[in-house]
Amino acid sequence: MAVVYRATDTRLNRAVAIKVLLGHSARDPEFVSRFDKQATLMAKLDSPHIMGVYTNGRTNDGAPYLVSQFADGGDLGSLLKARGRLPGPLAADICAQIADGLAAIHSPEVGVVHGDVKPSNILLRDGNTPPYAYLADFAVARADDSATARPGIHSGAWNYLAPERAMGAPATPASDLYSLGCLFYELVTGAVPFTGANDVETAMAHGSQPIPTLPGRDDFTLQANDLLSGERGLLAKDPAQRTNEAVRVRDRFAAMAGRQMGFASGATVTLKRAKATWWIAGAAALAVVVAGGTAVGVTLATTENTPAKPKPAVSGDIDGDRLGDLVLGAPFGDVNYNWDSN
Repeated sequence: MAVVYRATDTRLNRAVAIKVLLGHSARDPEFVSRFDKQATLMAKLDSPHIMGVYTNGRTNDGAPYLVSQFADGGDLGSLLKARGRLPGPLAADICAQIADGLAAIHSPEVGVVHGDVKPSNILLRDGNTPPYAYLADFAVARADDSATARPGIHSGAWNYLAPERAMGAPATPASDLYSLGCLFYELVTGAVPFTGANDVETAMAHGSQPIPTLPGRDDFTLQANDLLSGERGLLAKDPAQRTNEAVRVRDRFAAMAGRQMGFASGATVTLKRAKATWWIAGAAALAVVVAGGTAVGVTLATTENTPAKPKPAVSGDIDGDRLGDLVLGAPFGDVNYNWDSN
């Protein structure tokens, strides 16, 4: 399992998130490899709708961790539970942002598919209307190379899983966009497009049930149904008949939302310089306070001190939210990473 701590970078006065792999997962080579890959993939990107990773490493006990951008608005799944279905243009706005993130990872420069697009993997920035969305959790992301796939093995949530993936096919850009289509349908209706009494029935429904149609004849609904089930629609059963162009999908969602959202032009993506390393506060002693009063000591080591321009600080109750707050200590200096409970 992985635990995510909200943290405060006291040197740059901003909130960050620290994700730590714990328990059996931290000792499983496959889980550790996937966790490290998540950090590597996310650090390669400089995209406005991909969570930024600042650094990663190991605790003294060998538990992998990564330090990333913090989004204080919760996840899209929580928003759905709190508000129910969303107005169509708002749903399209959020999906346009996620499609923009997918365009970045699908680009030739990166060549990665996410493989698990679902509401809980969409993080939101608080205080934005419409919400500012980030595509997160690349733990099951993989290079777009079917030659390395293991037949019969899949990762991802059944409610959003493309029909071919339920049959053991690897994730592709087209399967990511199928998941996005399921997500959009859920946002505007409050229910996923295909479901069953169990995982097997849900998988069968994706492959056999007709694509549901949104009711209405207004312009937005006509555009939405065409995007979902029209030519090269997002929910086409056959991946060969489904779009694999995230930029095209992004632009259609943006048009349906009726607003400009400041996307980078085309499918371009900025890759960060490989030698640039961003360390939290230059790294010194950290103190963690988790729910129940357990204290954990954490440190990071640094080899250079070239922090990038700080992002806006996020305010919050750092000491009293009972969610495992972490405070980064004084800047500069090498320190060991300690993970001790008492």
